[in-house]
Formats: sequence, structure tokens, C-alpha cells
Amino acid sequence: MEISPIFTVLGIINTVISVIACPIIAGNKNRSVAGWIFGGLFLGLIGLLIVACLPKEKNSLCGNRHFQPSFSYITILSNTTFYPN
Repeated sequence: MEISPIFTVLGIINTVISVIACPIIAGNKNRSVAGWIFGGLFLGLIGLLIVACLPKEKNSLCGNRHFQPSFSYITILSNTTFYPN
């Protein structure tokens, strides 16, 4: 029993859409983009539904594009003196 070529094409289209859409949605929800590339690859449209239903992360550094170092970190670096050998 052979698999029809139409099912093969539909499976490839499903995988491509999931691998592209899952990390885009995950990034907008401050979730791990790299993790959801694999989620889309292995879970397909089910992974797309899962990431679409997840709530947005509020305190996550995964997708936060506006991360700034804390004041104490900047102060430590500005008060450090480096002596060459």
C-alpha cells in the first residue's frame, strides 16, 4: 500500500507552515523562539495550536527585545580598573 503523493505534499506544507509560524507566535508572546522551532517541527499543527493558546509571558528574557542591564552591573563595570600585564 502506497501513500498518495498528495498526502506527502500536504505533510510537507504542514511542516513548513508550522516551523515558520510557531517561532513567530512564540516570539510575540515572549516565549522561547528556538524551542518553538522544534515544537513546530515535531508537533506540526498541534504545536501551532498549543503556542497560539499559551498566555503571554510577562517576566521572561527569551523574547524581550528591550532588555537593559541593571544599574548595579553598569556601576561595577564603570568602577573597574584593568591593569595590563
